[in-house]
Amino acid sequence: MKNIVILGSNGSVGRQTISVALENKNINILGISVSFNFEDNIKIIDICNPRYVCLRNNKLLSKYKEKFPNIIFKYGKKNLSFLTSLKYENNQVHIVNALPGIFGIESSINTIKNDNILLLANKETFVVAGALINSLLSKHKTSYIIPLDSEHSSLYRLLGNANFKPSTYSITASGGALRDYTSIDKESVTFSDIMRHPTWVMGPKITLDSTTLLNKGFEVIEAHHLFNIDFENIDVYFQRESMVHSFITNDKNESLYYISYPSMEEPIRYALNYPTTKFDTSCIFNSNSKHILTKMDITKYELVQLSYYVGKKGGLLPCVLVASSEATYSLFKDNIIKYNQISEIIIQIVKKYDNIIDSVNIKNINLLSKKIINEIIRKYT
Repeated sequence: MKNIVILGSNGSVGRQTISVALENKNINILGISVSFNFEDNIKIIDICNPRYVCLRNNKLLSKYKEKFPNIIFKYGKKNLSFLTSLKYENNQVHIVNALPGIFGIESSINTIKNDNILLLANKETFVVAGALINSLLSKHKTSYIIPLDSEHSSLYRLLGNANFKPSTYSITASGGALRDYTSIDKESVTFSDIMRHPTWVMGPKITLDSTTLLNKGFEVIEAHHLFNIDFENIDVYFQRESMVHSFITNDKNESLYYISYPSMEEPIRYALNYPTTKFDTSCIFNSNSKHILTKMDITKYELVQLSYYVGKKGGLLPCVLVASSEATYSLFKDNIIKYNQISEIIIQIVKKYDNIIDSVNIKNINLLSKKIINEIIRKYT
């Protein structure tokens, strides 16, 4: 029996993880964290029937206990750490980190420190704290990470099954909801326009980031840390159908492609069933099956180019990039700024903090991200 904890069970990845877990009788949902929505939480708790639940606060604690007397309820951020420390009969627990944004980084750190196995959907973990995460993994030898992002999950599998040493590593982008919009069209784009992604069903923040292609910039930084790849060897290609998720190529121009329908359940299912699925090659091909791939010229996509720069520079600058994206997301969602201002604000803030030299640790990450977010919110509200 494999025991899992799902952090961020209300979100898109969290819900799909629940769905995949419930189809397998050999997986037990030991614990979950939930949001502020009481009615939604009740439904999720009822479906999962976990042993432990972490609430966001204790306002309705008595109601939860009355409804589920056999469940142990915790609350607050400190008890997310409790969930990451769980063991079952002294065996490792698989922690699914589907928490959003910078908020989710600390749970990744604690999962590794507690020598559990991390199934990672929270890309900010590697974008902001990649070097720190890899340092922790070198000290906690029994802990490891299986990525849940479709691009990184597919690369993980390609690298595990390749019979050659790659020279380039390529991830793909659909182009997002605005890929056919002109620059003039984008001036009047609304939040609801952004949410109409042509190929994926995702959370609202990542759906917005897919239109500016900042999400792809994040994924480049994530791939760098996760697979120890030089930035110069990571390419991005447009693939409108989101069928080719990634591919690797060697010096002889031989390639392996990972091709599957765009569904997060597929990488989740792989991760939850690992290592049984380790050598599954059903989606690995020597040809791209006539799917059109167009290499991205990153000089034409300012937030992708910025991400390469920020990733190479490292330190706390990636934290600045992510925090500014979280602030601009909130402002655009609330109709305070226009779509075209998102990139402008992010670039301005990164330039302002370009020479930041503080060390990378969770305390500095949390302090700096709050400072950046508050600075931007105050300026535009």
